[in-house]
Amino acid sequence: MGTLANPGTELREMPSTPTGRRPNPFAIGCALLWSPFFLLAHVYVLGLRVFGWTNHAADGYSDPYVRSAAMGC
Repeated sequence: MGTLANPGTELREMPSTPTGRRPNPFAIGCALLWSPFFLLAHVYVLGLRVFGWTNHAADGYSDPYVRSAAMGC
């Protein structure tokens, strides 16, 4: 059987940019498209926390954030 490839190897082997930094092959499109949904979830969580109606963490990873990003897909 063969060995599993290290998924981060390709990024480390990419040549540096002219400024000497690592290249970033990932697009920002998804982040831009999901940002309105993230913002709505953040306002929702903070609003409910003010009144003590929820115990969701306002960290961007709790259930309301994940659900809002899924609705934005």
